[in-house]
Amino acid sequence: MRNFALLCHRHHREAPDVADAEAFWRWVDQAELRDTDKWRGLDESIRPRPSSWQRAEAEKRLGNKSFFAEVRIELVDQYGWTDVDFSAANWPALMDEYFTVLEQATSKHFGVEKKASTHAWALSVAQLRMMRRNT
Repeated sequence: MRNFALLCHRHHREAPDVADAEAFWRWVDQAELRDTDKWRGLDESIRPRPSSWQRAEAEKRLGNKSFFAEVRIELVDQYGWTDVDFSAANWPALMDEYFTVLEQATSKHFGVEKKASTHAWALSVAQLRMMRRNT
């Protein structure tokens, strides 16, 4: 119930299907900033959350993007991943943890396959779990 929200059709298709209500609402807030016209035309230095604008630019560059490209954009936009996070990751261990998170904490929402936002959330949680174990 904590992630019950009225969303337009597009945002409903894109929103992560996760049990983490805070992550869900962060995604909703970011999508609102990304997709609204109220910030367009403002000077770059005063726009809120510039990463949302960077995402729009990335989408323009990618055009018809692959699923992983969508996941990557979500990781950068929502969770602050950088090139270092992608290149320094222990991918075999990260993928093991990712599939554990994906299985335990996500679901199909009304029979819809997991979305890029859901996969990005699971990768982010997996990365955090691994970092905690290593410290």
